[in-house]
Amino acid sequence: MRKQYKMMEWTDEKIMKFWNYKSQFQENYFAYQVGEAVVNRLHKYFLHAKNALDFGAGGGFLIPYLMSKGIEVSALDFSPDSIAVINNCKSN
Repeated sequence: MRKQYKMMEWTDEKIMKFWNYKSQFQENYFAYQVGEAVVNRLHKYFLHAKNALDFGAGGGFLIPYLMSKGIEVSALDFSPDSIAVINNCKSN
């Protein structure tokens, strides 16, 4: 007999709590692992780009790679903890 699980209700608070927890483990972020390779591989498609939005920026791991291509980057994330990490790196 299979156990029936109750569907989880995602609220803004639960989503924020989830991503604040996940932000502690930077090594699990996709952009942390392969961000440089992704930007290098895709750069030919945005050679003339002047700016970019990193939507769901997490810890901001794509930002330095995009900036190294001369692109001004804005970041958006739903986790205040992730935004704090990005802002802290920016001010250093």
